[in-house]
Amino acid sequence: MDIGDPGLRHRSRDLLHRRAEPAPQGRGCLIRRCGAARAEAEELIREARGKTELALKEAEVKAKDILVGARADAEREVRERRKELTALETKIESREETLRKNVSRHLSAAKPTSIGATKASALAKKNITDKEAQHRR
Repeated sequence: MDIGDPGLRHRSRDLLHRRAEPAPQGRGCLIRRCGAARAEAEELIREARGKTELALKEAEVKAKDILVGARADAEREVRERRKELTALETKIESREETLRKNVSRHLSAAKPTSIGATKASALAKKNITDKEAQHRR
């Protein structure tokens, strides 16, 4: 019940003022007045409950709207992050391929030199051992 509602406040004030009027004589009149007051009170309660239900439904709709908006924002954020991730993966793959090509080119260019260097190194070792052998004699 929303006591702050001006319509309900006005009707409840009317109801109170009617009760303050002097009661007519006789029991039948009092019963009719009580019945009328009860009916009006029940009507006020029905109206208040209806307004309360309406307010609850409005709040529920607002909450659902907020949830839908938040879900849409989250999905948009996920899509953006996936795009960024895909771009980074592509960049890494490109760098890996460039690195493979550079290593492959370096190794193919270094093979003849390394074979020659190995022979030169073996020859140098042989010369050193020959000189050591001569020096020992």
